[in-house]
This record gives sequence, C-alpha cells and structure tokens, in this order.
Amino acid sequence: MTTRGDDRVVVETASGVVVYPARVAVTALRPDGTLLAAHWRHPVPEYPRTGDDVHEALAHQPGLNRIAEHREADFLAEVYLHGPPVSVAQATGLA
Repeated sequence: MTTRGDDRVVVETASGVVVYPARVAVTALRPDGTLLAAHWRHPVPEYPRTGDDVHEALAHQPGLNRIAEHREADFLAEVYLHGPPVSVAQATGLA
C-alpha cells in the first residue's frame, strides 16, 4: 500500500487486520479518495484483531465518511469517502 496520499481508491482486506492501522489507509487516499474495507468478522488466531475492530477504527478516523455498508454474520464490507459524503448522483452531477 502506498502512503503518499495520491490514491483515488484503496481496497483494504485482511491487511487491515494484520498490518495496516486505519490511519495508514487514510494517509494513502487522495482528499476525494474512496476506501473499500472488507473483512472477515470471526476471530482468527493469527490476526491481532478482528475485522470488526478494524472497521471500528476506520469509523473513527477524521475525514473518513462511511457511505455504504454490507454486513453479514461472516463478513463486513464498508465504503468510505475521504472528505465530505456525497452520493453517486451528486458525484456525477445527476443530483
């Protein structure tokens, strides 16, 4: 993962559980970038934290705004914008 702040889209999966703190994901994004975080929700002995822990940390990062969420018993997927929350219609000039 780059940390220069020039990525439009960052996809975070198991790496968020194992390696990258939430602030690194935010640092990698452009000011208008999108973060897709998808994680397994059950404990895994080799991982220091659960996917729910990672998503909780992301939810508290300054400048990140959750715009979509899909939650199941086994996994959680969320989409965050780095900057003000806007809908797809707003972002494409349709609203």
